[in-house]
Amino acid sequence: MTSQHPLRILVPMKPAYEGKTRLAGVLDAEGRAALSLHLLQHVLSVASRVAGAETWVIGGDVWVQQVAALESATWQPDTGGGLNEALRPAILTAFEAGAPAILVLPGDLGLLTPGDVNDLVRLSDGFRK
Repeated sequence: MTSQHPLRILVPMKPAYEGKTRLAGVLDAEGRAALSLHLLQHVLSVASRVAGAETWVIGGDVWVQQVAALESATWQPDTGGGLNEALRPAILTAFEAGAPAILVLPGDLGLLTPGDVNDLVRLSDGFRK
């Protein structure tokens, strides 16, 4: 993997106030939005420590966009049509730019570590599997 053509990590996101709805019984809307943004910031922080990776956040709202900027991730709007359709333009752009692979990570992986991502890359046998 070279820095000229980095692994592209894609993190799809809903708008902050639309996430974590299953927690409505224990967290109000502001609490759920804050949790969503905190988890996103963690995932982006981890992704930023993966050597040779470039991270893009797909979708969300102005709050998600601000967290992406804070963590030096590229933000791209959700084009609609569901998860696959939202990711499609970013996937095409990554491969057209020469990325050897993409990795889609949910934005709410609170226990994610750089080692986890590096293990995924290692297990791919240098993107050959």
